[in-house]
Amino acid sequence: LADFKEFASQVYFFESDPNPTLTINISSRGGQVDILLAMLDTIDTLKLMWDCKVHCHIDGYAFSSGALLYLIASDIRTMGLNAQLMLHEMSYGVHSSLKDHKAELVYTEKLQKRLNKLIAKNTPITEKMLNKWYKEGDTFLFYEDCEDLGILTTEEELEDKDE
Repeated sequence: LADFKEFASQVYFFESDPNPTLTINISSRGGQVDILLAMLDTIDTLKLMWDCKVHCHIDGYAFSSGALLYLIASDIRTMGLNAQLMLHEMSYGVHSSLKDHKAELVYTEKLQKRLNKLIAKNTPITEKMLNKWYKEGDTFLFYEDCEDLGILTTEEELEDKDE
């Protein structure tokens, strides 16, 4: 994901637009979850302050944190016909004591549950589906898969939102 400061500096431009839409084009192999969470908080603030819609579009690929941004933040979700989305279980690394490793594991499991709940709240994807996918490894979803799962905004829905 892009540097958070760069992201934040580019999104506060809504004051003059009566019906703002924040469009985020995602082409990302992923990134740090703490940066993603800061971006989500910024987007939530914008939604509250300016009652804006968020349109996320995948250009090419949205992996890991990029996929989470697409699924959690969007009111409108679109992607290129050859684009792909990838979800996987969180990973972490600790170069310290066993005690620190155990603490990091507890934190990571808690954070994974939080992210799963956010995905389930904002999409038709259930926590049960996510847990099944995580057991299988990386889950790659192409346009047709996203369409079947109901995580793409249809042409009809886009037309309704424009009216």
